[in-house]
Amino acid sequence: LQAVLAARAGNYGLAKRLLDRTRGQLSDKPGALLLRGIAEIDAQNYTLALEPLEKLAERQPGNRRVRDLIARALFLTGDYK
Repeated sequence: LQAVLAARAGNYGLAKRLLDRTRGQLSDKPGALLLRGIAEIDAQNYTLALEPLEKLAERQPGNRRVRDLIARALFLTGDYK
């Protein structure tokens, strides 16, 4: 919850650190995957953002927001496919 509040306040670095403190206990939850992907994009770690976002897209193929974030991360890595 604290990670979500930090992200809502625009502090994605803190959100990412708080997610890291869970030691992977939330790593398979959709909300945590989305938050991790967004935090990595904010940190300009576009390649690292793709892993949780693609995992979430496999689970939720109709989630347009996730597909848009994947497209953004791919574009920012220079992969214009």
